[in-house]
Amino acid sequence: MALKRADVERRAQAEAAHLLGRQMLEASLWFIKLRWFAAAGIVIGGAALNAAGFTLSLNGLFAVAAYLLAANLAFHYQGLRLAKPGTPTDRRMAFNHLQVLVDWGAVIALIYLTGGATSPCIFFFFFHLVMAAILQPAMNIYPGATVVLALLAAMFVGEAASVLPHQELMPGLTHNIHRQPMVVGAIFAALATSAYFLVYFSTWVSELLRRQMRRLSETKLYLEDATNQMRAIYEVMRVIGVNFELEDILKKVVDQATTLSGIEAAFVLLYDPKGKAYQLAAMRGLASDTQPQSCQFLSMPPFAADLARGTTTSVDDLIALAENDENAPCMDWLVSQGKRSLLVVPLRVGASHIGVFCLTSPYLAHFAPEDSQYFQIFCDMVAIAIENARSNALLVEHDKTRTWFYQRAAHDLRAPLTAVTSMLSLILEGYVSEWEKVREIVGKANRRAGELKEMVNDLLLLAENKLEALKTELVPVDLRVSLESVVELHRAEAMKKDIKMSADLGQPGKEYLIRATRDGIERIFNNLVSNAVKYTPKGGEVRVALKENSETALCVEVADTGIGIPDSARQHLFKEFYRAPNAKALSEVGTGLGLSIAKKLVEDFSGTLAYDSRENQGTTFRATWGRAN
Repeated sequence: MALKRADVERRAQAEAAHLLGRQMLEASLWFIKLRWFAAAGIVIGGAALNAAGFTLSLNGLFAVAAYLLAANLAFHYQGLRLAKPGTPTDRRMAFNHLQVLVDWGAVIALIYLTGGATSPCIFFFFFHLVMAAILQPAMNIYPGATVVLALLAAMFVGEAASVLPHQELMPGLTHNIHRQPMVVGAIFAALATSAYFLVYFSTWVSELLRRQMRRLSETKLYLEDATNQMRAIYEVMRVIGVNFELEDILKKVVDQATTLSGIEAAFVLLYDPKGKAYQLAAMRGLASDTQPQSCQFLSMPPFAADLARGTTTSVDDLIALAENDENAPCMDWLVSQGKRSLLVVPLRVGASHIGVFCLTSPYLAHFAPEDSQYFQIFCDMVAIAIENARSNALLVEHDKTRTWFYQRAAHDLRAPLTAVTSMLSLILEGYVSEWEKVREIVGKANRRAGELKEMVNDLLLLAENKLEALKTELVPVDLRVSLESVVELHRAEAMKKDIKMSADLGQPGKEYLIRATRDGIERIFNNLVSNAVKYTPKGGEVRVALKENSETALCVEVADTGIGIPDSARQHLFKEFYRAPNAKALSEVGTGLGLSIAKKLVEDFSGTLAYDSRENQGTTFRATWGRAN
């Protein structure tokens, strides 16, 4: 995703601080190595100059060398501690600064011992000055340089006033220059001017280089982020081409989303058009053990309006949004895990809305307009991948159903078809000639042909349900109207068997709407009512009722006083081609597909089908649906 300026600066500063800490450590270790040579050089150089005729204080020089060796030994062991990973940069900077101050003390002593204002070692002061100015901020260098210059000035004045004994390199060499105020003043002025100029110039160059390094670091971060964006897009495109398993696709895309800068968690909610609700399909970076039962925040503003327009919604402060009681369960779930901002991107294929892709960040106001644009492109491809997976699943199911249909049709149609042809062959081949026998055989053949016809119709109906139900557009259907039609259709058959049929179909003129297909609802009711009439003995009773279970649920009950369902048949009741033993005993005709079809249709319309039954006492079926908005 697009990095914000604040994010870039924060990460660039962190990288710069890490680099500075490493430079501080390297410089400190380099100083420690040089200090061993410096101490040895003071001893060897002092002895050599003294042998050459210079009047140096060897005891003083040896004391300076001993001072450096002792300090360097302590610095060596401290440097080993600071070389450990994770040491704060401030500690390394303070260590480096301490070494500079200690070395300046040695330089001041060395300048005094080699001639004071006329010492050739006076320029050693500049070495540490430049090194310190490169590595440390100017505010750390100016005070130290000022103190050193003040000490040098005090030394020069002390020598000029004979308060400090002058250490002459060689008698008569400098002609008492240290006692000439104008010359000493000029030397000090040049020294101070050079020192401050070097500090200013070195810190300016150092800061310029640091700014350039920060810019390079920022550019690197932008390029890394752009690379991650392109990689995420590429992975989604690759998934579209090679993977057709919905679960794998969703896991892959949420994994890719959380590799982008500032994205710590992502989850996908897929829309269920039947239940008019969103279901959590994939998640990464969030604790599932505290996940709320439902995330219905998408029906609330500002999400609902943006989703209707097909645009993204960015929430800058989840804590403020969580104060809304209706949104609280899902928002509190996110806030409790440290999430502060949220981006909700619709998943659309053409004009169809299939879900949302949600991304969270621990930073307030993390998502910018360019993030919305990028993730809209990202999610457009995710939506294509999801739709491809669903289409592939339908094709696989279609192929399985077609194979199953061919196998089942061949198996179950063979028996009644063979029976019909065998009975007709008895007549055609002259084995039966008596009219009564012929009539009996033709009647049996007709019943078997009727059974065959019923089975063909049920098989076609079952195949149609399996293949077409998911494609059918659901519309509001009035249960009362459909029930009236079905009850009237079977009333004549009930009267023939002297069965009392009653119907309580709610309030006249009131609509009892659910989302379904009219043909599908009538098939459900036709199956339940026809079974009730078919398996109820003469003189029994069938009751049909339409009830409102609540403000949002409707229930249709079909009850009879028939043969009931044996306990042994309950676990198989809704299996395809299954018929209970007592049903077979009562009627030979039947395919065992009716209840299977009815249950599948009820569930296709986001409902449930349940029953209560006692053998030889009757059965009550209840079909329940949510009321259509």
